[in-house]
Amino acid sequence: MGSIQSHPGHVLWGVGGPDVLNFLPKVEAEAGRPFAVVRKYSLWNVPIPGRVARAAAAHGAIPYVSWEVYRKKEPPLTFADVADGSQDAWIRTQAESIKRSGIHMLFTFMHEPESSQGQGAKPQAGPSSQYVAAFEHVHRIFQQVGVTNVLWVADLGAAVFAGLDGGAPAWMPPPSDYSVVGVDGYVKWPCEPRRGYQTFAQMFGPAETFARSVGKPLMFGEVGVQEFDACGNAAGSPQGKAGWIRSAAATIRRWPDVRVICWTYGSNHKVDRDVTLVWREDSSPQSLAAFRVAGLQPYFEASGWNALSAT
Repeated sequence: MGSIQSHPGHVLWGVGGPDVLNFLPKVEAEAGRPFAVVRKYSLWNVPIPGRVARAAAAHGAIPYVSWEVYRKKEPPLTFADVADGSQDAWIRTQAESIKRSGIHMLFTFMHEPESSQGQGAKPQAGPSSQYVAAFEHVHRIFQQVGVTNVLWVADLGAAVFAGLDGGAPAWMPPPSDYSVVGVDGYVKWPCEPRRGYQTFAQMFGPAETFARSVGKPLMFGEVGVQEFDACGNAAGSPQGKAGWIRSAAATIRRWPDVRVICWTYGSNHKVDRDVTLVWREDSSPQSLAAFRVAGLQPYFEASGWNALSAT
């Protein structure tokens, strides 16, 4: 398993979302720089590395792959299914495929296990104890196969680090089984006012504290923010999202344990009201300008596997 050494002063600028390969050239042109990380999640029964991971690597970016328990054209697995040994042959096949590919990637088993389950039509995959057992089981097989070209990420939603759904300690595998603490979070205010407004530091501060407590680097696997003048809410302004992005960049500079921030490009229709949340950096001219200025800072210009000091 790879590891990340202390390397303050460089944070990889990444992006992810549906059809990432289609929008990547556009976003890179708007941002004025290439992205160092490209996020794409993989269904359980789809071979890894897939088309997106291979294309991202050929592009010079590090793929961030989350291996999900959902299956293409088949019922989803539970965490117990993964942990009980019945899937071992397929896990080994995937591990061998990743090893043969030689592609360096950030990798996790089932991002946001606490909240990706039981929502809408998605069935519950299992409690935290079963998730941890499944994560450990997958990781152990990868070790047996000798996969050294992945950095393991344990990735939870921001609210879990703040204490929801049992809190991060319940869902995180043993520190020896992962190299990076991952966290995902979105600002949906004012379109979901019950969630309230949170700055970048407020949303991700608990995860940063947890990462320091276990001595691990921190990665923002998914980050999205809605325009604050959307949803007909008079409290917002066209400068709101732009200011949030600027503040996020400044906060990251104060947190030397951060290594990756992976922005989300796309939209989300599943909100309390009949509105569309738009995460794109170009949702307004002000937002795009702030995103471009932040991403071109030397602090965020590190790129490639060497910037993670993988060994």
